[in-house]
Amino acid sequence: VSVQALYIYPVKSCGGVALDSAVVTPQGLGLWQKKSGVALPLDRQWCVCDEDGFVQDIRVQPKMATVTVELVEGSSHIRLSEPGVSSLTLPVTEDWYTGSEHPEVIVSDRHKSMWFGRPLTGRCAGAEAETWITNFIHSHNSIARSEKFRIVRFMSGTAGTGEVPQRQLSKSFKGKSIIAKRAKTNDTAAFADCAPYHLVSSSSLEDLSRRTAENSSLELPLATARFRPNIVISGMAPYAEDDCWVLKIAGCQFRQLGPTGRCVIPTTDPQTGIRNEDEQPRATLMEYRPRPYGDGAHGGPTFGIWLVPDDVGVEIAINSEVLKPLTSQL
Repeated sequence: VSVQALYIYPVKSCGGVALDSAVVTPQGLGLWQKKSGVALPLDRQWCVCDEDGFVQDIRVQPKMATVTVELVEGSSHIRLSEPGVSSLTLPVTEDWYTGSEHPEVIVSDRHKSMWFGRPLTGRCAGAEAETWITNFIHSHNSIARSEKFRIVRFMSGTAGTGEVPQRQLSKSFKGKSIIAKRAKTNDTAAFADCAPYHLVSSSSLEDLSRRTAENSSLELPLATARFRPNIVISGMAPYAEDDCWVLKIAGCQFRQLGPTGRCVIPTTDPQTGIRNEDEQPRATLMEYRPRPYGDGAHGGPTFGIWLVPDDVGVEIAINSEVLKPLTSQL
C-alpha cells in the first residue's frame, strides 16, 4: 500500500493543488518555507466569509469549486484565478496579515460553530481580495444574500492560555460527536470541516465509479476532486480504509477520528460548479454505504476517513509506504 496522490486546498472550497511531497503539520499538509525553514501548513488556511463572518463553501456557493488556486513565487504566495478575469495573489505567511488593512474577523461555520467548536479568529486578506471574491460570487450567484464577501486568513494563535490551539477538534459539536470524543486536546485544524487530513482509497473510488456508471452519465472514473482528499492511497481493498484506526505513512503515525459523511459537495462538478440533477454520486453511496451520523446537514453516506497526526515535521511523498500497524479501534 502506498501514497498515490497528495493535495492541498489552500482556500476552503476552492480548487486543489497537487503536490509531489509535503510536510505533516498539526493543521494539515504544508511545505517548508525557504526563508524561515519552518513547515507552514497550507490546507484550508483561507476561507471566504460573508459580511457577518459566516463561511461560504461549495454547499452554498458551488461555483467556488471552479476557482483555480496555484502556489507561485517559490510557494511563498497563492494565486486565485478564473478564465477571463484578473488573478489575485496573496502571501502565505500569517505575519503579512497585520495592521488596519487586515482587520480581525470572527469566523463561524453557519451551524452555530458546531463544526469549529467555537468561532475562530482570522484576519481579512485586504481590500483587493474583498473586491475580487465579491465580484466572483456575484457574477455567478445573482441571489447571494451578502453585498460583500471577504477572504480571511486563519490565525494559528491559542485559545486563551497555554499551548492549547485556537481550534480544538475535541470541542466540535460541544464535545458530543464521535469525532470530538476520539480527538485529543491538541488535535487541531484550520478551516477544514472536521479534521486536518482526509484520506480516500483509489480502489474505493474505482468501486464507486463502477457502481455509479450503472445509474448516471457522470465522468468515468469519477474525478478525485469531487471528494477533496488530502491523501489518496492505492493497493488496499475497497473500503478497507474504514477499519484503519491507525496508519503509518512514511513512518508518520495518523489516527482515524471517524469516517467522512458526504453531503452535496461530491455532486458538484469541480470543473463547472454545477450540481448533478440526480444527486450522483451521493445517491449511489446512499444505496450501500453506512450513515453513522444520520442523513441531516451533518451526516450522509460515508466515503473516506478523517485523520489527525501523532507525528509532525515528517515529509511524505507520492509512493511513500502506508502501513496499518493496528487493527483495533482506539
